[in-house]
Amino acid sequence: MVIRQNGSLKAQKIITYHCKSHGSEVKFEFADESDGAQRVIDLLPAFLDLASSECNNLYVIDEFDRSLHTILARWLLEYFLDQKSQQSRSQLLFTTHDAQLIDQSLFRRDEMWVTETDRHGGSHLISFSQYRDLRKDKDILKSYLQGRIGGVPKIVY
Repeated sequence: MVIRQNGSLKAQKIITYHCKSHGSEVKFEFADESDGAQRVIDLLPAFLDLASSECNNLYVIDEFDRSLHTILARWLLEYFLDQKSQQSRSQLLFTTHDAQLIDQSLFRRDEMWVTETDRHGGSHLISFSQYRDLRKDKDILKSYLQGRIGGVPKIVY
């Protein structure tokens, strides 16, 4: 990574270390890390900024869950939500294919949307709050996976 600092360019290189079974460390080039480890490092600056009480930024992250385990993706979202205060103006807008993140204990219905494709190939956003039969005590994930909410691909073969 190259950054400008005090009018000059500085190069930074991320090096990681892994512990071997007998306790010594082995050096890894960042490019040799797993896709998930690289993705976490890519996302950390945004999540650390979002957690700051002075943050007034909007972050838009496409395919937030790419290469992340569901538990790690959820932990990052919970971290962001736990750090927010009433004074915070930071916002996170993200897309995901991880159905496990469709959870009313994590997000309100008006904070979750699906993309539905019409018969002409056009995409439309639909808020879960538009579905009147989705109560707070209802398993919204089950309804989604059963295709009762929309946003489920139609596979034709």
